[in-house]
Amino acid sequence: MKKIILSSLIISFLFPLTLFALENSTPEQGLHFVHLKAKNLEERSQIANVIPIDQVIENSVYSLINDNDYGQLKKSLSHLLFESHFLTFN
Repeated sequence: MKKIILSSLIISFLFPLTLFALENSTPEQGLHFVHLKAKNLEERSQIANVIPIDQVIENSVYSLINDNDYGQLKKSLSHLLFESHFLTFN
């Protein structure tokens, strides 16, 4: 039950952000939905210095980012990356 509620909250929160990100990306460029694990304020601050944080739920950080931000994230904070999904809208 908790997982269903959490999923619904994430989807409802990220939908407007998806529209914003789509307006600011090119057709050749995709978007990445990323889920990072951050157990404390220090780790969340490290993430916020690299990418914009869209949502924090308990020890999870969620964001929808472009290819450039994803490259920076992979380079500097790949150890915090829990999962990512590449999205294209053609």
